[in-house]
Amino acid sequence: EQMHRFGAMPLIEDLLPAVDNLLLGLETARQHPEASAVTEGFSMVVTQIESILKKHSVEPIAPGEGDLFDPNVHDAVAHSSDEKVGEGKIITVTRGGYMLHDRLIRPASVVVSSGPPEAVEGK
Repeated sequence: EQMHRFGAMPLIEDLLPAVDNLLLGLETARQHPEASAVTEGFSMVVTQIESILKKHSVEPIAPGEGDLFDPNVHDAVAHSSDEKVGEGKIITVTRGGYMLHDRLIRPASVVVSSGPPEAVEGK
């Protein structure tokens, strides 16, 4: 049963960097209104890939700004002081994470707030 549930994990792990690059390409295309056809193409491919991953029980880990940092599914790549975001909460997501069924494939890479600048200086 475990082999059936998680047998695709090596393939998924190999595909994720290509998915990351495709998402970066989509974000770059969105910054150029004159490239709306390219943006639409990237968007359609991203939607298709997300659908395929979901069909095979791969779920994204997509924390948002202000969500509480969870070391079980997030990887803190940096800490930064932030006036608006409280200590121990996510400021930005630098790379999305993924789960296969109940198993972590890759944690989401995040920048975590260390609180307001004054609080950090006082520590």
